[in-house]
Amino acid sequence: MTERLFNMKSLILSGVFLFFTVCDSARANIDWSYCDANGHVGIQNINLKGGTFFTGQELQSVTVPISYTCYTKWKSYGPSYYTTLNLYNMGEVVTALKKSGLGMDITVQEGTSASVTFTWKDIQAGFSGWSSSKVFGQYMDQEKTYNRSGTLTFRIFVYQAFTNNFLNITIPSSTINILPYDPNGVSPPSVSFRPLTVSAFNLRFIPDNSGRV
Repeated sequence: MTERLFNMKSLILSGVFLFFTVCDSARANIDWSYCDANGHVGIQNINLKGGTFFTGQELQSVTVPISYTCYTKWKSYGPSYYTTLNLYNMGEVVTALKKSGLGMDITVQEGTSASVTFTWKDIQAGFSGWSSSKVFGQYMDQEKTYNRSGTLTFRIFVYQAFTNNFLNITIPSSTINILPYDPNGVSPPSVSFRPLTVSAFNLRFIPDNSGRV
């Protein structure tokens, strides 16, 4: 009788452990989904004529193509799958721009979908965590692979008015995360993924009488 009770308890405990193992596995599946960026973004050095610059004045707008592959997994909870951009790795870029009185907006567009913009305010606040994420792409089903493409536009503008005839500003390299879902309120991907790397570049202000820009 004692042996039978022991075996019954063992079976019950095994069933409980199995139940929680299955539940944990199901709940973990959303963060097994990820997107890999293909290639990197190379931004050429930007040369501008020096002078007086006013708050809000646009200095340069650069649009570059991007492509990425997203892998979605089965899930039992969490947000729907939509391609999402995250900018929390741009702290050094923000510092370099702010020191020079400049700002930057980033606009992302997937295919012919509506574009989504991260304002300078968004970018300054966002690099402290995953909250700097915005959905920008189309819906994706579970358990599928998607090859998608789009564009990124970097708009650099004057945040604080200044006058300078000769200045070289180095904007450091950074990474931008492309995700298959908005991680706000849930965990970001727990598996490794390849972010989009953005090259460093120089923003040069050259005297108007130098003969070149």
